[in-house]
Amino acid sequence: MISRRTIIFLLLAVACFGILTYRGWEQQRPCREWQHSHAQGQVEPPPVQQPDGSIEVPFNPCYIWSEMPLIDKALALSGLAASVAFIISLLQDLARWLRKRRALRRA
Repeated sequence: MISRRTIIFLLLAVACFGILTYRGWEQQRPCREWQHSHAQGQVEPPPVQQPDGSIEVPFNPCYIWSEMPLIDKALALSGLAASVAFIISLLQDLARWLRKRRALRRA
């Protein structure tokens, strides 16, 4: 039988990764909106050299790579720890079940 602890670790891991997935989806919203408002086959204009020597390049929200917020880092670490704890707990439950089954066969 699967212990309560194993089920809690599974739910905790699923919740952490679900929240992370949602947060990532929300952070990509400006890029999705930009892609939706621009034609798919539209070619971006090439970089243009300005008279002062600087180069003007096209920019869109899909080029932005933002640093992962601290809460996301904590969620990722918690999800990883819960996943490892779930696997260990599941293996312990399996070992306990096998020992109990062997003991019943001998009796």
